[in-house]
Amino acid sequence: MSEVDVIGKAQPYQQILEKNLWNDIVKKFIVQSRPVSSKILPPRIISTSTLPIRVTEPFSMVINDKHAAEIASWVDRKNEAYSVKGTDEIFGGYNPVGWDKLAGGRH
Repeated sequence: MSEVDVIGKAQPYQQILEKNLWNDIVKKFIVQSRPVSSKILPPRIISTSTLPIRVTEPFSMVINDKHAAEIASWVDRKNEAYSVKGTDEIFGGYNPVGWDKLAGGRH
């Protein structure tokens, strides 16, 4: 790094650098042959992890996709069963609140 780079790019980060490291940097520019006494860590390695292969096992051992679509259509009071393949839809869930009968007989 040149002196201009140190002043322009490193000095703004002086407060987060170890004090001895900043002193070593400054002294190194004054006396080029001076050894650096600070502990210099190796550069970080940027790894590119690959995602695991998606497993396409059945989601249930009791019912299949067609059964799940039919049950979902019953819940929504549809006359025809939902199509399962290629919709990217997720159904099901958890409701921590109890299901009480509301006024007018609706849930």
